[in-house]
Amino acid sequence: MDQNAGQASQFDGGSIARRLLARRLEIQRSFTHTLALSGPVGLEFDGANLQDTVAELIGYAIACIANGEDESVLVPTAPLQLVRAAARNGVTLDSILVRLISAQALFNEYILDEMGNASGQDMRRVQSLQSSMLTTLTKRLSYEYREELGRKADTAERRRTLLIERLLAGVPIDRRELPYSFDGWHIALVATGRHAANTARLRAESLGTGYLTVIRGNGMVWAWIGSRHMVSVDRVRTALERSPDPKTRVALGEPGEGVDGWRSSHFEARAAHDVAIRLRQDITQFSTVALEAIALQVPDLARSLQAAYLGPLSQRGGGGLALRQTLRAYFAAGRNASSAASALRVTRRTVENRLRTVEAELGRPLNMCGAELEMALRLEDLREGEIPSTS
Repeated sequence: MDQNAGQASQFDGGSIARRLLARRLEIQRSFTHTLALSGPVGLEFDGANLQDTVAELIGYAIACIANGEDESVLVPTAPLQLVRAAARNGVTLDSILVRLISAQALFNEYILDEMGNASGQDMRRVQSLQSSMLTTLTKRLSYEYREELGRKADTAERRRTLLIERLLAGVPIDRRELPYSFDGWHIALVATGRHAANTARLRAESLGTGYLTVIRGNGMVWAWIGSRHMVSVDRVRTALERSPDPKTRVALGEPGEGVDGWRSSHFEARAAHDVAIRLRQDITQFSTVALEAIALQVPDLARSLQAAYLGPLSQRGGGGLALRQTLRAYFAAGRNASSAASALRVTRRTVENRLRTVEAELGRPLNMCGAELEMALRLEDLREGEIPSTS
């Protein structure tokens, strides 16, 4: 008996590959014709030539048959260039994959023709290799397509950021490049947090207004809400409070009209944001913290103000803590000593004595330095730390 009888025949992928290579030009013409009949290809752009792609795909499919499961067979370059160009030009990934599957079905006909009377085992082996090849190719093309979409979005974001920065700096731009109307009224927002961009968009949609956002990094977003008619800050604030996000901190500028108002509202929001993160407030409006915001724009002068008005008080017992607490209660009560005493749970005489002590330490009456002293106390209330960059 023949020693090889009953044993499975050894698969010869190389022989099949050589026969397919001999018909390569014929297969390539059939591929190109089939793809052209499947609808407007729309893929011959940006240096990604369809003929090169077809030729490389055929070579790749044949190499996979010849080499079996050898992972050294690399996905060819031209198809990768083609899907990147498709992503840049708005061609859908599905339209490419449908054509790829059609091409694979056509290639299978050539495989069957060349294998002739091959065993069922060999047939299954080739089909398995081609299925594995198609899966690998589809995954790689899909990955390259998504990556290119990400690069395209990133490029568009950088362009939008550059245009906004130029407009904020007073440099003329073609405003039609930005998806936002600069006519009418604007309220600027500066927000931080993981959902900052989404928060700005949702609030604008709930108000029925236009919006423009730009991501600045480190979880910060600049945004604008725009409308033909003035939208009050209170209305925007109410919309934010209606669906609060504890992880998002928002600062609001005041309403501004036209490009100049769009710009000034933004600078107000940025200044208010410096105060917001120090006070850890979820929503901060510029008009309510304007003095602190302005003072923080010049940190050295802010520190000088505190030193001039609070430094002398710190020389008293307890570091002047009781004096500062009394002053805070006094200013909060509209400079009414009786109300301040009630809030502090001390006598009116105690409050008056402490106020006289303050005047003695400062060397001037409160009616001559009350505003400066109150501002110094408000600055002291801001939490210590570096003033964050909003640039």
